[in-house]
Amino acid sequence: GDDDNKPTLFPENVENEIHRRHTELVRPLIDAIDTAGIEYFKNERRVTAEVSEARTAIFAKLAKLNELLEERRFVAGDKLTAVDILLASCLFQFDAAYLDAYFLRECEGYQGSILLSDSHPGLKAYLRDMYGFLKPSVRFGSYRHHFRLHKAIETTRQLYSCE
Repeated sequence: GDDDNKPTLFPENVENEIHRRHTELVRPLIDAIDTAGIEYFKNERRVTAEVSEARTAIFAKLAKLNELLEERRFVAGDKLTAVDILLASCLFQFDAAYLDAYFLRECEGYQGSILLSDSHPGLKAYLRDMYGFLKPSVRFGSYRHHFRLHKAIETTRQLYSCE
């Protein structure tokens, strides 16, 4: 029928691969980024063991994803799927905001920005490709805005001893 020709972001023939890549690579990357940032600020900008482990996990997952995406166009194979939308959205935010907001550029394992360096050629090519699909929804300025606002509030509190 007509439904057979409709594009889908969750095709049945790669459902297991989508779940596997999400579980092994994408979800742990997102969790590590969240942990690295949240725990860093919760602990008054101290690098605790949990923050250090999360930072290490971030760069390890980026390396694995880079290897994977040097061999294939998309995370689950040769077609765009939901896991690509999730990963690309995360990586655009990572490059635009999290690297600086969570002080990740200072970490062991940091090799450079995904989009602005040649440190991750597979990821860089992937994100450039994904940008073609996602351009209308990618808002680099808004990714950074939240962190600038947070920094302004923190600076004001420090200057005026507001608690």
